[in-house]
Amino acid sequence: MDGTALTFTKKKNIIIMERSKTSTLQLNLMQWGNNIPKYDLRIWKNDKPGKGVTLDQADLRAFLTLLDNNIQFYDEYTSKIPQNIGTADFPCQLFQKCGFIGSLEQWHIELNVLGWKNNPCKFDLRNWSKDHKSGKGVSFSKEDAEKLAETIKKELAVNTTTVEPKNTQEIEVLVDLLTGK
Repeated sequence: MDGTALTFTKKKNIIIMERSKTSTLQLNLMQWGNNIPKYDLRIWKNDKPGKGVTLDQADLRAFLTLLDNNIQFYDEYTSKIPQNIGTADFPCQLFQKCGFIGSLEQWHIELNVLGWKNNPCKFDLRNWSKDHKSGKGVSFSKEDAEKLAETIKKELAVNTTTVEPKNTQEIEVLVDLLTGK
């Protein structure tokens, strides 16, 4: 990168959950640069984007399925003895692998129940490499997971795609997104 900030446009605020006086967890429909808008689950600090995960519509549906299948077992997961997967400098305890989104060939997105740096465990949606190095992502409470699941169900029921394709290639990509291919 040449040091210039990537431009973004919030096309739609879907849900904003306060985490502190200066920090929120947000699900938005975002356009990064000139790319097609996608769903974006991210921490925002002082109205600036922090770490998070970007999802197309098929990924958002898969994320909802993972939430629906795992929220009810959260308390059971957190009572397990965790597996240490971090380092001495950055400890991480894995309580439960909930599932993954995408291909396991390269980087993919996983939903897990993790405890970072000896903090209480939370749901964690994050990019992971095939050799299990963590990338950017976001952690959130069981209560936030419940709110996200409810909101995503409403969003997908409305099926709001506010993108106007500019060419045939974008139309094909949008068709793939809407059909889950």
